[in-house]
Amino acid sequence: MPVHGSARSLRPPHRREEFRSEVAQAKAGGIALGTGAGLAVSSVSLFLTAIALAHGKPWVTAAVEGIVVLCLGSALAFWGWKALPRRPLEQTKARALADVKQFKERIA
Repeated sequence: MPVHGSARSLRPPHRREEFRSEVAQAKAGGIALGTGAGLAVSSVSLFLTAIALAHGKPWVTAAVEGIVVLCLGSALAFWGWKALPRRPLEQTKARALADVKQFKERIA
């Protein structure tokens, strides 16, 4: 039976909280990465249009639009990559290792 007020009884809510936080972080990063990838594809399309229209003045406009969209897509992709969690459930792992250490100390 767990003792009320023990450290062990406080662990599960922290795990859920940490998991929810990381899921929200990963969701935001995934959305930004997807948006960045979509904009990068659009910029390639605009550059190809610029090459096709290179015989007149509209190619300048298409090239500028392609550069702007590529920069925006690259910035979003970079932000999305940075927003992804690098070490999932790091706090939970640390708590589990502390529990194991404490258990070993008690049985020794």
